[in-house]
Amino acid sequence: QGAASATGIQGAASATGIRGAASATGIRGAASATGMQGAASATGIRGAASATGIRGAASATGMQGAASATGIRGAASATGDQGAASATGDQGAASATGDESVALSTGYMGRAKAASGSWIVLAERDDNGHILGMRCAKIDGEVLKPNIFYTLLDGEFVKAKD
Repeated sequence: QGAASATGIQGAASATGIRGAASATGIRGAASATGMQGAASATGIRGAASATGIRGAASATGMQGAASATGIRGAASATGDQGAASATGDQGAASATGDESVALSTGYMGRAKAASGSWIVLAERDDNGHILGMRCAKIDGEVLKPNIFYTLLDGEFVKAKD
C-alpha cells in the first residue's frame, strides 16, 4: 500500500505491492506500480508509466508519453500527442486519445481505442492463449470510429462489449 512521487525534470517513482501508486510529473518522468491494483501516472513530456499487476492502471498524459499495463484487466491510457498505450494482459484495455498515437492490446479478449487519425493494434487469441491473428488500422471516422473500444473477432474489428 505504498505510494511514490517524483516531481520535476527526469524524475522517477516506483511503488511495489498491493494497491501501490506511483506518480512522476515533469519532463521525462517515469512511474512504475508493480502490485495488484497499482496505479502509475506520468504527466510530463516523454513520460513513461507502467503498471504490471492485476487490474493495474497506467496513464501517460504528456506529449510522446508511453503507458503500459501488463497484468490481467490492466488499463493503459496515453492522452498526449504521439503517445503509445500498451495493454498486454488478458482482458486489458489500451486507449490513445492524442493525435498520431497508437493503442495496442495483445492479451486474450483485449480492447483498444484511439482518436481519429491515430492507430489501434489488436491480437486475437484462442481460449488457450494462442495467437490466431493480429491487425492494425487507422481510426478513420468512417469504418472505425474514434474513441470506441474495438476487439478482434474472427479476424475482424468489432465493437467491444462494455
